Amino acid sequence: MLALDLLPSTRRLAWLPAIALACGANPAAGDTGLDTEPSTDAESGPATTQGSATTTATATTTATTTADATGDVDTTASTGVDTDDPPQPDANPLFDDLQPGEVMDLGPFTCTPPDGEEDYLCLGVFGYGGMTFDPNGHRVLSFGGGHATTMNDSIHALDLAGTPAWTSLYEPTPCSAMTPDNVDAALGAWISGASGPFPRPVSAHTYDLVAFAPELDEMILLGRSFTGGYCSGAGNDISGPIAHFVPELDAWEFSGDPSTASVGLAGAEYDPTTGHFVTFGPSGLSIYDPVGRTMIASIGADDIPGIGDIDVGYANHMTYFPPDDTFYYVLRGTGGQVVALHLDRETPAASSVELVATSGTGSPHVEPGYDYDPVNHIIGGGVADSTFYAFDPATGAWTSTAMQGGAPGTQTFHALVYDAIDGIFVFVSEGDSGGHTWAYRHG
Repeated sequence: MLALDLLPSTRRLAWLPAIALACGANPAAGDTGLDTEPSTDAESGPATTQGSATTTATATTTATTTADATGDVDTTASTGVDTDDPPQPDANPLFDDLQPGEVMDLGPFTCTPPDGEEDYLCLGVFGYGGMTFDPNGHRVLSFGGGHATTMNDSIHALDLAGTPAWTSLYEPTPCSAMTPDNVDAALGAWISGASGPFPRPVSAHTYDLVAFAPELDEMILLGRSFTGGYCSGAGNDISGPIAHFVPELDAWEFSGDPSTASVGLAGAEYDPTTGHFVTFGPSGLSIYDPVGRTMIASIGADDIPGIGDIDVGYANHMTYFPPDDTFYYVLRGTGGQVVALHLDRETPAASSVELVATSGTGSPHVEPGYDYDPVNHIIGGGVADSTFYAFDPATGAWTSTAMQGGAPGTQTFHALVYDAIDGIFVFVSEGDSGGHTWAYRHG
């Protein structure tokens, strides 16, 4: 599926030949490229530009953590960062009457397009990308776009504390500023534009690599690939180190560790035990410390115990399951195959993987997102044809539920999160399904 599948079919037709060519297809040979990812060596990941990146980070201590019996993490002593849980926002009464199995339409996704780009490309911010839940702000945050989608480089926020509405946290860079001489090659960022903050990451595919560090109150881009959108003249292979958006400063900051630019098309998840981020995919296993802003472990895929003949693929989604302290990596397009990652926090190189014995049928979605539901103790998502798919790691069983109360259709790419404050999943549907935002309570 191309990101233009986000758009209604009547608006896509004129773009299909251009997209097919951009993705390496050969229309003369009958190849449209519409069922493939953008052209890349998927096993090695996208080309990267590395350099001696500057950063405004001041914390350099690698986080070491302890957890009490409830699972709460205390890192204050080792990092100097106060990680006591902030007061949790109140649940939104809007969702009080949403029953298990029901959906609620929260309205269409809207955004302000970059000056010089067509308005209807807006929904492309989720193309080959996703979003993350900010529990401190009781909102959803997203960053994406890039090749064959949109060059909108704003952060988009969905307020879930009041009347749900999408807003842009800052004005997107205008197309006229998307030139090679306006790129900081070391950071993979635009240097300037109509209004701040700058530098800021170039719009790119973010897959399952948009994350949030609750203790730091920062949104983090753990990877970004394919930056050659329609109105950009700066190229398709701009890359850079892991980037942090700091709401308190209204600023982007970047890791000074150039090795963080090489996680590839991986799945990523926050590890609440350590406060680190774990990525796993075709390039292997990596662990990132968001406090020190350094990659503290990197193990090649062939060196991970248990990998054997498992084809981990790429652009898959990974979710942490607290009941058994395991990360589950769902292989898209397989009917429900799942890889379990057993993380050894003391000796990351001793971490292992195994293919899980499953039953039932997983989502038919070609590139879905999932999240953990702590109420029902399942990993859920993969919404396709108004059906929700849930995986229970305790039994290895996949189940499907026809949604009631509305017809959301199919979610767009990885754009699904679990809102633990309201006990609901929130997702955005693709263009042919209306491009709306939906809430769903499982049960």
